[in-house]
Amino acid sequence: MPAEAATGSDGATIGHDTARALRAEVRRRAFRQVRDAGRSDDGAWISPRLGIADPGHNGTAAFSCAAALLAACDDQPSSERAELAERATAAVRFVLRARRDSGLLDLPACNPDSAPDTGFVLQQLAATLLLLRRHGVPPELEQWERDTCALLEGTAGAMLAGGFHTPNHRWVIASAAALAAAVLPEHAEEWEPGIRAILDEGLDIDADGFFPERSVGVYDAVTDRALLFLHLLRGTPGALDAAAHNLRTDMVLLDASLRADSSLSSRQDRGSRAVPVSLIDLYQAVGTLRDDCELLSMSIALERAAGAAELHELFWRAWTDAYFGAAEGTVSDPRPSRCWTVFAGQGAARFRDGDLTATVRRAPSFVAVAHGDVGIRSVQFFQAVHGVGLFVPQSAEFGDRRALLTSAGAPGRRPGYELPLGEPVRPDGWDASLDRRDVRRLPPLEVTAEVACEPAAVDVRLTAPGMAGTLGAILIDVDAGLVADGAGLAFVLREGQELFLAGEVVLRGETHAVRVTGGATAHRAWALRDSPPLHDGYARIVIPVTGSVRHRVRIETLNMGSHL
Repeated sequence: MPAEAATGSDGATIGHDTARALRAEVRRRAFRQVRDAGRSDDGAWISPRLGIADPGHNGTAAFSCAAALLAACDDQPSSERAELAERATAAVRFVLRARRDSGLLDLPACNPDSAPDTGFVLQQLAATLLLLRRHGVPPELEQWERDTCALLEGTAGAMLAGGFHTPNHRWVIASAAALAAAVLPEHAEEWEPGIRAILDEGLDIDADGFFPERSVGVYDAVTDRALLFLHLLRGTPGALDAAAHNLRTDMVLLDASLRADSSLSSRQDRGSRAVPVSLIDLYQAVGTLRDDCELLSMSIALERAAGAAELHELFWRAWTDAYFGAAEGTVSDPRPSRCWTVFAGQGAARFRDGDLTATVRRAPSFVAVAHGDVGIRSVQFFQAVHGVGLFVPQSAEFGDRRALLTSAGAPGRRPGYELPLGEPVRPDGWDASLDRRDVRRLPPLEVTAEVACEPAAVDVRLTAPGMAGTLGAILIDVDAGLVADGAGLAFVLREGQELFLAGEVVLRGETHAVRVTGGATAHRAWALRDSPPLHDGYARIVIPVTGSVRHRVRIETLNMGSHL
């Protein structure tokens, strides 16, 4: 164990930094816990965002588990341990009362009567109890233990029968039930059919190491944690290997500053670029189980790079320290500084050359680039042709640090114009008449994008035969707040701002810079109809083109001192 650690009377140890952060967050949240026996929400944590009690896994349940863990595993005066235990018990009692008649809890912001969100809560509570029993439940937490057991006993069956919304929910529910069965073995046979029904669907990781949601920032941690528990408690075949495979894939998707490229995600983290703090405990746990120094080093590197964390993230880091022992190893990034990785199943590839990283993929936002603190969210190509003007690659071929993305044009009736039928059409019959109409078709919008990832540069060559005079644009969406320097002007890019690029521009952050070349002056048509929206937090560089397009755009890194 490392020298600086918080060790409770039962022998469980939490790393010093994690214990300090968790202690501070529990203390901060304690001000929002209701402590009034005359109120129905006594013990609840009141969400500042919702203004009401939140029983969930980042609300009251997380507060209860974190307080219990600190009371058992943190070396502090007995009076403070007693207060933590009292708060933890009041919180879990509120969770008990917050259940609906179905036995399930709500996620107040969006999911009433929710089995998956109940699963997140049971997972936390049962994991905490499993850990405390491993070392002996302190006397101050015996009432918390009884109340937690009552909640697990009365809720796990309803959770297993309650259904789910998304792929990751299955593993949360199965792992929560497995944890409940581990601490209440007398119910294991009762809950086994529900667990088995989920596990019989098979693990849903693909050959590239992705789960269906491809969510580095949120749901990879959810799934990997559930698989970790299924491995620990049931020895589920392939569960630990799947978690390790996914964690290694996620390492490839981190930029040089350990922020995740979420352009492949299908969930709410898509488009974000942040250090995935929710994965810290998973790299530690899986690395420990597999004796994998690279995964352990990744855990330490992420923790050093991480900013603020939510309570539930701090809780899992503390739980992992107490269960497996605090991680030890080098702080340095264990990944190679240069790589080219193709994810064939996703139609995507990932490139790294030092601080320069890029994702190339078969999607409208076909290139994303990061160089230190300079972020280019997407490169897109658009032609002003109603309904079908956005370049949506239909195929992707990958070579050595190169990609060829092509589209033969959108299927269907566009581009083209419907012709008259010469017969009556009801006022509400337009849609029904389309199948009977002839179409005057225009040439399909064939587009080819060649992307080359070179040392210190990403090169994009676009070819589109097009029609003479058709307006188009190459759209490059970049982080708002960067300094744009070119043509004798330097200014800060504001969110939502669009600017036309005629020649070249240098984009500067605080520590890094890139030069974008390949501007044009074909037109000055602002906000072409049907052009893709600009997302919050970004500005847009527009390179205007017309008609038949053969155009090259280059993004190259600069030495910061060379352009100041």
